[in-house]
Amino acid sequence: MELLLTQTLNMRDIEQIDFNRDRAAGLAWFPKTGAFFIAIKLGQGVSVTNYTPKNIGQSRLLGYQRSIAFYSPKYETKQPKKNPKPDLRTTLYWNPNIHTDKQGNASVEFYTADSEVSFSVVIEGVTDDGKLIRLVKQF
Repeated sequence: MELLLTQTLNMRDIEQIDFNRDRAAGLAWFPKTGAFFIAIKLGQGVSVTNYTPKNIGQSRLLGYQRSIAFYSPKYETKQPKKNPKPDLRTTLYWNPNIHTDKQGNASVEFYTADSEVSFSVVIEGVTDDGKLIRLVKQF
């Protein structure tokens, strides 16, 4: 490992190296699976060389982003329900903060789009003990 790093990076330019052994923490980097990873932070002003070995990927974090609410339409009156403009959303509902009850049950409500096609429900999460869960259903 050290030989590979010395071939691609100047050791004096490395500010910090972190090794993550927690799959749940790896979800921020690898949202579908979580993973172990090594993060190398270079010092300020250090440029990355054009050569990247096949087994190393580079990632640039966006930094802090203020969370925004996902738009879900509300059809509280008859006027929006009878709107002539069709609702053709491809993502119908997204919520990163659904909690289950003590029996592991949760419920959500959302309006479907106007297109008459099947849709997928994807549920992903992390249990209290760090186990990753994923369920995909077609309706």
